[in-house]
Amino acid sequence: MAKLRARDNIPVLGWLYLEGRCWCCRLPISLRYPTVELVVGLSLAAICYGQVYQLSLPRQNTHGFLGPFAAPVLDWRSFSVTTYHLVAVSFSWACGLIRLDGNTLPRPLVGLALAFTAIPLLIDPSLMVVPWQAEMEVGWSPDGRYLDGVMRILTSMVAATVMGRMLVPAFCPTADLKLDPLGKPTARLFDLIVILTLPSLVVGWHSLAAIVIFSSVFAALLQPKLDWKKDALGCFSVSVPAAFALQLIFWRSLHAPMGIGGAEDGTWLWPSESGVPWVILSWMGMTLLIPLWLRDFREPSLPLKKPQNVETDDESALQQSLDAEGQGELDCDE
Repeated sequence: MAKLRARDNIPVLGWLYLEGRCWCCRLPISLRYPTVELVVGLSLAAICYGQVYQLSLPRQNTHGFLGPFAAPVLDWRSFSVTTYHLVAVSFSWACGLIRLDGNTLPRPLVGLALAFTAIPLLIDPSLMVVPWQAEMEVGWSPDGRYLDGVMRILTSMVAATVMGRMLVPAFCPTADLKLDPLGKPTARLFDLIVILTLPSLVVGWHSLAAIVIFSSVFAALLQPKLDWKKDALGCFSVSVPAAFALQLIFWRSLHAPMGIGGAEDGTWLWPSESGVPWVILSWMGMTLLIPLWLRDFREPSLPLKKPQNVETDDESALQQSLDAEGQGELDCDE
């Protein structure tokens, strides 16, 4: 067994240096590896860049952006929030890629992912960024709001559970938590809820429906590219971190209040804490339509032929022969 060299493990560059082949046996290395490394790396880099320059988070407008060589904001709050978001998105990518291969999420990974996204909200409430309530108070600040951190966790998990149940017809129609709690369809539902819980904890339950809708669109575009080899849940799961990252990158623009008649009003098209309730409800209602464009596309299996019982067939043939002889004798007697 050959030992990999350090330079061969450099993301993307190692694959390019080796020209897509193993350095010892020269067998081809799948294009999936550099593609995943590039997409995940770009998403994390964009999140980090936008947050240290205060370009992406809501209400971060105290630092002017003068170009790529301007001084970034490297205070403790900026560092902690950025690190928290990078860790959460990384766990989301890990869960999505595992589910893309049709594997059940490992329980240790699920525990770590939920712990690293939920517990920090209890330790440092400033990581919430936005409140858990449907409406934002004037001058609201997350500092010191430990009770709000608890409510943020509870509401986010409830929202992810409800959204997962709403998506059952698309991804796991036979799941049954009561009659089949240990079955494979129920495990798919559990994984779906975990995958939705990660973005819900970070950005709040308000925007979860929008992330789900965009993830389903990405998955519907991805599924044909995989020649239907991956199930709908796998394609959706790997699309969630992409939509999650885009939400973090454009968070400020998506949640920016609109000015109407000189007064600021909530966002009209994107569900957010500063939006109006009917917008959130409309996005949640649209999630019920996801099975129309995203579901498992599999060829219907041919009905199984009933196996023939040789002994039964022989007995039936013998009985028919005796009946025919009996009928012939009856006709002769007449």
